[in-house]
Amino acid sequence: MKNISLILLMLMITFNFGCKEELVYNTIEEQAPVIESFEPTSGRSGDEITIKGEYLGKVSTVYFGDSLATVKYRVSSNELVAKLTKGAVSGPITVTNNIGSVSSASEFTVVAAVPTIADFDDAQVLPNSTMKITGTNLDVVYGVYFGSSKATIVEATDDFFLVEVPFFDESEEPASVSFSYNNDGVLSQAMSTGKITLYRILPAFNVIPDKGVTNTGITFEGENLTLIDEIWFNDQLASIVSKTSEKLVVSVSEDQFSLTTTGVTVKATYFGGTQVETLSEDFELVVPTVNYYSGIKLFARGADGEYFLDFNTGLVYDACADWTTVLQPNISLIAYASKSGYIQLRQAGNAGSVIKNYACGTTGEKLPSENAVKVSQLGVLDASNTEHKEYIDAIKAKTLTNIDSDVVANFGASTSDLKIYTTGTGNTDQFVAGDVIIVKQDWNGTIKYGFLEITETFADAPENIGQASGDGSYIKFNYYFQK
Repeated sequence: MKNISLILLMLMITFNFGCKEELVYNTIEEQAPVIESFEPTSGRSGDEITIKGEYLGKVSTVYFGDSLATVKYRVSSNELVAKLTKGAVSGPITVTNNIGSVSSASEFTVVAAVPTIADFDDAQVLPNSTMKITGTNLDVVYGVYFGSSKATIVEATDDFFLVEVPFFDESEEPASVSFSYNNDGVLSQAMSTGKITLYRILPAFNVIPDKGVTNTGITFEGENLTLIDEIWFNDQLASIVSKTSEKLVVSVSEDQFSLTTTGVTVKATYFGGTQVETLSEDFELVVPTVNYYSGIKLFARGADGEYFLDFNTGLVYDACADWTTVLQPNISLIAYASKSGYIQLRQAGNAGSVIKNYACGTTGEKLPSENAVKVSQLGVLDASNTEHKEYIDAIKAKTLTNIDSDVVANFGASTSDLKIYTTGTGNTDQFVAGDVIIVKQDWNGTIKYGFLEITETFADAPENIGQASGDGSYIKFNYYFQK
């Protein structure tokens, strides 16, 4: 029993002694640092300097003079290694930890490394072209300049720079190439003996539009337009759609402009953004209030294609789409054919008896005889009517950006369907390719308008039209509808 008590007592003494040692050690480690020596006592950018002393294990910053160095290694509580940066200057070494800081009694001397530029022959180059410049001590270089204009460094190694030649003022020609570097706290320059002049080929605009539409091509014309880097509409960068020497086409998305905006400033940049030219300060950027869909093709029942159109999305469906989640709430218009010898555009509302005749494939189950929820009316525009003609022209020129509900409400959308007949029936087609049809949609009391520009039609022979398979009848059109 005595032996057990003696063992426990010894363990407790050992444990307490260990804890006290740890506490003492932690307290010591948190004292302010001390610098006793450093070596070497001089050096240049990139050199590693060993600092010795006390309480250096948790040093956070090291300064040479008033320039920040990089803490490379914390070797121990008594030693660390710092690396000189490009900005290093002569002066005392200062180290800092959480408790405080200390400066060395003696100064460290920075030996300035002077970069050189290898000789090159006088040259004439294009702005924004790439140029290779060789030399020595390039690791200390801050920037490369042509005259007073800073070049963009594309690639840097120990013995060469690959740069993009900046556009500089003609009054500086011929311009020297220079390297900027730190000369013990003084920003200095190393100059080339060779001189540079520019091929001063500049972009020139001779056609600048005063209006454009979002999500469509906005075209500028001129000379040397391939030099253009960017086109800006206020603070929004446009997408370059195409670019040739004579023509530049750009596009601005509706994500960038949500409303039609006047007084937009349009600017072009070139030569790597060093040159900015204001093209317009009063541009109108139109955000359409209508959606546009092109090349929609609706087939008659039985054809290998889509039969149903949703006005609001421009999406087309066949009878294989899910009835409850896709078709029933989204059918606005149907292409339907009859054995009587016609194909028709028919509104989907109250058309359950028609929709039920469509099936997925030749052997698929037919759709249920339920009504779709969208109700619409149709009417063919009359080109002899001035108001109709204004819309017809805009639709065919693809410049329609707004539909005035108060105006088009009187355009004669009144019928539920429009027919095209096969030959031999003795009936007159109610519309043909080239016609524009107005659509009025009344969906649970919300009224919207749209237009169909008919581009192509085909009605199969009477004995084939309207059959469950093999029917090639279709109606093709471009389509506008209010958002």
